[in-house]
Amino acid sequence: MTMGPEFELIDYIRSQFAPDTGVELSATTDLVGNGILDSTAMMQLVLWIEETYQFPVELEDISPETFGTVQRLTEYVQRRTAGRRVG
Repeated sequence: MTMGPEFELIDYIRSQFAPDTGVELSATTDLVGNGILDSTAMMQLVLWIEETYQFPVELEDISPETFGTVQRLTEYVQRRTAGRRVG
């Protein structure tokens, strides 16, 4: 049974980018404003999303609007994977 994108994203971001930030990570946490994602971390996250969910992240999608919160990232992944089985 899969956890779903929101839980997978939170788990990955928490383990890779936020273990020592002291920020409580939730679906609505500002990832950029709280210093969890910088440009390098965002590119690592893009690569992980592409590998995990099997679709290319378009350059124009790499923005605070899409990557600003786990909630927005989850919506993005769900839109991009709608109608097909992932994982």
